[in-house]
Amino acid sequence: QSVDNLTSSVKRMAAGLATAYLSAQGIRAAIEAADTFISTQARLDLIVDEGQSVEQLRDMIFSASQRARGDFNAMADNVSRLGLLAKDAFESTAELIAFTEIMQKAFKVSGASITEQAAAMYQLSQAMASGRLQGDEFVSIMENAPMLAAAMADYLGVSRGELKELSSEGKLTADVIKGALFAAADDINKKFEEMPKTFGDVFQGFKNEAFNAFEPVFQRMNDWLNSAQGSAMIQSITNAIYVAAQAANVLLNILILIGDVIYNNWNLIEPIFFMIMGILGSAIIPLLWAMIKPVEMFAVSVLAASWPILPLGAAI
Repeated sequence: QSVDNLTSSVKRMAAGLATAYLSAQGIRAAIEAADTFISTQARLDLIVDEGQSVEQLRDMIFSASQRARGDFNAMADNVSRLGLLAKDAFESTAELIAFTEIMQKAFKVSGASITEQAAAMYQLSQAMASGRLQGDEFVSIMENAPMLAAAMADYLGVSRGELKELSSEGKLTADVIKGALFAAADDINKKFEEMPKTFGDVFQGFKNEAFNAFEPVFQRMNDWLNSAQGSAMIQSITNAIYVAAQAANVLLNILILIGDVIYNNWNLIEPIFFMIMGILGSAIIPLLWAMIKPVEMFAVSVLAASWPILPLGAAI
């Protein structure tokens, strides 16, 4: 019964700790999601077309990410990077999003991992910004984006082996990359549609929908953070941190002072200390000796009562 009660108590405590941990993790996740949203909004605001709003651009990227079964935040990051680094290579944000969507589908068909996709998109952004694909960027695309490499070879009417020579000659320009990808779009879309959805695809779709649905919440969180009330609360927390630091410093100084007093006056404190210990010892030691006999008798009785089960315990 005691063990059952203890187990129940431990379970309740564990459940309470787990709830507290999950609540803290939930708050942390919400804050991180809000920061991601605001950061994405700010970068997209830098690449919007004339007469286009950030909300319209976000909706276009969201729709593209759902069609490509990709992460909305990752696609928004790719779109904003391409828009900032290589905006002149695209006629509009619509063309930029279409380019990113086809690349995402190509990654999906080729089975590229998240890490490989990120590496390839980073190198592709650099290539589009510089106006040509060569060097390490070419190697990364060949390794991590084989469908794009194949599309460029078909577009130029050369073998994949000849692409390296063209790359070294600077002939794989941004226009070639874009033209090759759009020329292969129908084939990539066909192969993509033939791929069955996975649980990961469905879950990613849920994540995208949740992020999109919570957009008003994230916006309100950011508005509050930048409001007078939010600034006042942050300042109050900042002041409290400094007050706590000052209090800790005072406490530490007191402890150091006490330690210095004891150290510098130990020759006076030592005899007093041992005198007190002697008085306490003379009173406590007889009591301890008096307890030994009852404890010994109790131990013998417990041993006698428990003896039948001890061999079983030893065997186990």
